[in-house]
Amino acid sequence: MVSRSADRDAALATASKYDAWVWNLVAAGEEPELEATYRQFRSPETAEPLTLSTVISLTEPLSIISTRTAPWPSWHTAAGRVGAMLVRDDEGDSFVVSSWPDSRPEIYHLAATVPATDRRWLRFSRWLTSSAPRVMPVYVDRRDFEGFVSVLSEHGEVDASRLTGRYRTDQSSYSRGWPNPKSARAALEEIADEVQLRTMTLSVLPPTQDEVLLRVHLRRAAGATFYSGDFELFRSVVLDRLAAAASRRVKLFRNRARTRENPAVRPVEVRVGRAHFDESGALVDFLERVSRYASSDTAVLHRNPYLQVALTDYLDGSNFDIFITSVDRITVFPGYQASVSALVRLTDFLSDEFEADGVADASALGPVELEDLFAPG
Repeated sequence: MVSRSADRDAALATASKYDAWVWNLVAAGEEPELEATYRQFRSPETAEPLTLSTVISLTEPLSIISTRTAPWPSWHTAAGRVGAMLVRDDEGDSFVVSSWPDSRPEIYHLAATVPATDRRWLRFSRWLTSSAPRVMPVYVDRRDFEGFVSVLSEHGEVDASRLTGRYRTDQSSYSRGWPNPKSARAALEEIADEVQLRTMTLSVLPPTQDEVLLRVHLRRAAGATFYSGDFELFRSVVLDRLAAAASRRVKLFRNRARTRENPAVRPVEVRVGRAHFDESGALVDFLERVSRYASSDTAVLHRNPYLQVALTDYLDGSNFDIFITSVDRITVFPGYQASVSALVRLTDFLSDEFEADGVADASALGPVELEDLFAPG
């Protein structure tokens, strides 16, 4: 019988050179730093793009995700706050995902050299999703994309070679590509409000050089791929802004649950950005979509003149009241149990389903009585 360690070594032999190197560092008990590790290993001749996803987790996230990989064999190791997970893929090369803590608490970057469109990364993304609520990916919105372009513009001319999105009206795909790169600002201005931005491929050209300073792919699911260029610029701008977006989400949702001592409701709203709920059949469609929200149960408490839905998240027992009282927003009222991760999961689901422009504190409301949040009788 082949030992598990022999299986591990055989799997590691088919991983990329960078992935194998990181695994061996962490397995040896070293706690490396992402930028130093990548810069030390990387050379122009053997450059491997690095795919990353930013997540919220109280602990090293791969220790949790590694329990979700069956039937694919996997191994996990950690050194300090840095983790690594090796996955054997019998259909192709095995791969390693590493986790790197951000300076902000509860924020990690997950990294691998497999492309974001590769079936192995897509499979990993499913394991990540199934690790909720203990590990949560987050989404960025159009303002975040505009922020990336704005800050990168301080370092040179920012061009877009490809941009994808989804129409809010019918959820059909939107895709634009430019053989000759187009100004990223101009590309963003061309996107109509009815398109939700999903990805951008950008290049940064310094004003005094012909060589590309940075080439990067940005994804709405709080992720990015570093293709080439200055990794320090990628870390200090792209990864830092992804981590900042995740940290803002944690701060926005922290301490939202009602308590007996403080039953005041602190709602948040998902801003759809158009009069979606003024359309015929929109509320019926909303109920159908919310009923498909994984690991939850819903009950309609009120339908006319406004919609009120009670939702229970079975992953951790969090509960919410969801109101639609406006044509362009969904308001979420946390219950007596409402964890940060459950709020992240719910609002990300609603944002993705309804192509929202962002999540924020709800607009100022009048006094709300506790009895208003429950059906009579």
